[in-house]
Amino acid sequence: MPCLPTVLAPDRWTWVNLVPVSPELRAALESLRKVRSEKPGGERDTESFAAWRESIAEALDALAGVLGYPEDRQRATAEAAAARAESERIRAALDQRG
Repeated sequence: MPCLPTVLAPDRWTWVNLVPVSPELRAALESLRKVRSEKPGGERDTESFAAWRESIAEALDALAGVLGYPEDRQRATAEAAAARAESERIRAALDQRG
């Protein structure tokens, strides 16, 4: 399998195997990166943060659907569930405040 050098630091190199990535996997990873980059600043107990965590959960669910290994799918699904739970906790706390 072909390999390419990858720069870890200016004075260190490593070799990485090239792994074919399906268009679906590439799209799901790009979507997750995009959503992660939209993280709101400031307090974590805001509606915008809860909505962002829900978006993260949706992106992780989409990623889980195209991952090749069962362990990776399980981890993405578990992380999506944790993100949804956090979103629900934030919204419940906001509702109690009034």
